[in-house]
Amino acid sequence: MNSSIVIFPIAIRPAVENDLPFIYNSWLLTCKDALPESMIPSKIYFLNKAKEIEKILNISNTIIACLQGEHDIICGYMSFIPQEDLIVNMIYVKTSYRKMNVANQLIKQADPLYKDKLIVATQISKSLLAIKKKYKNVVYNPYVINNLIEAQ
Repeated sequence: MNSSIVIFPIAIRPAVENDLPFIYNSWLLTCKDALPESMIPSKIYFLNKAKEIEKILNISNTIIACLQGEHDIICGYMSFIPQEDLIVNMIYVKTSYRKMNVANQLIKQADPLYKDKLIVATQISKSLLAIKKKYKNVVYNPYVINNLIEAQ
């Protein structure tokens, strides 16, 4: 069985208003599957997490990976804050596009020097865990985003 990574041509563009329902839905569901959020009752979780995501998106850049020539077909996205370290709030890649280098292309677009920097993840996702396995410069720090939100 061939386990090589498939790379296909994608386009990366800034997120637009029409992307927000997909971003919120996927972000909410992705984090709900992780600890400690999975232990929070759904009614409490979804209301509060949506507010948190809104605050994060307001201070972040968000880019969309889409099929080349089909900008409405989203493969994944990344919410990030470029600083001395690359602050990654969320990387999400649709299941059918995983293991196709989409997350790596998003990170490279966000910061071409990512291999020489610390990548600080503020949320957990399957795509982020895959990146963490590949690169040794990824750390999980959920507290950094609260400090950045409070500084606004």
